[in-house]
Amino acid sequence: MTRRNAFLRRQQERVETSSPTTSGDRVGTESVREKADWLSFVEKLSQIVLVVVAVFGYFYTVKPIYQKDRLEEQVAEYEGILKEQRPKVAALETQLKTLAAERDFAKGELEGLERSLNAARQEKKQLQNQTRYMEYKYYTAEGMPAVTDKQVADAQGRGIEASYLSSIKMFCGLIGIRTEEFGSFRSSKDMPKDEFYPFTKKEMAIWSSVGAKLVVDRALSCVKAQSASYSRKYADDPAHKILIAAAEKVILQNISERATKNPWRPKVEPKDIIAEHRGALEGFKRRKAEEVAKAEKDYGGWENVWGDARRTIAKQNYETAMKNAEIKAWSDSFGANYAAESKANDFAQSLNKASADLVHASISNQ
Repeated sequence: MTRRNAFLRRQQERVETSSPTTSGDRVGTESVREKADWLSFVEKLSQIVLVVVAVFGYFYTVKPIYQKDRLEEQVAEYEGILKEQRPKVAALETQLKTLAAERDFAKGELEGLERSLNAARQEKKQLQNQTRYMEYKYYTAEGMPAVTDKQVADAQGRGIEASYLSSIKMFCGLIGIRTEEFGSFRSSKDMPKDEFYPFTKKEMAIWSSVGAKLVVDRALSCVKAQSASYSRKYADDPAHKILIAAAEKVILQNISERATKNPWRPKVEPKDIIAEHRGALEGFKRRKAEEVAKAEKDYGGWENVWGDARRTIAKQNYETAMKNAEIKAWSDSFGANYAAESKANDFAQSLNKASADLVHASISNQ
């Protein structure tokens, strides 16, 4: 810009010192100015091109060289780190090999100790078998101390049998608690109010299929389940397993015989409880319909009563009568449901008690 201004000043001085201005001189002056403008434009364009070339040269020459030098420095740095770590890695590998050898040695010693321990346990068991009768921990059926292996084995068998029978008494005495269908402690909270209420559809299907024989089936199933549990407990002792199987056979036979001689019969059938409950609900519905009809007859025309006060009283009487009919119906239904559930609980408890009594009586005959 400064060079252009200087050029223009020189041109102005030349014009002032020349002869008076003519039309030809003016044309020459304008041509000179156009050339000056063109030269100024070329100068600016050259500067822009120079800047572009400088930037291009930086990104495609200077920067890659700088990055190359930087990468070479980083590679050298990492190689130095690797050089320092290689001895440490080698030392760790040597240490791992040493630890592996020590582990194998310790494993061998542990296996040897386990073999010694098993041998000591076996020896201890043999000594206990040889001296067990000397401690008088077992007695014969006559109440005398067991002093021979056979007497000790017989005494142990009687103890296992007594424990087995006691377990069955306790386990089968709680049949109603552990049973979902016809349980002793029933809850009607989630029970659907359907055609089988106060029983469930599954309960009625079982009763329709088995009937009073359900008492015997539950007793037999309970004894078999507890016998299977004891058989698994003494799976490694064939003699005791045979003893449990023999006791189970006798109990099952006693249950079948007693059930045949004295079959259980419920005081009331589930279908009768259902029918009674359904009949009560139908009666409550009829009573509610009668009370609603009476309220409609007595106060249904309250809107046509003359006078605001009398109309208000008639309306209140109508609404009160309708509400009383609704509350009475709900109260009657609630009472009927409670009565039906109580009878269903009594039925389930009597069924479960009959099963438990059958098991206990069969064990008492052992």
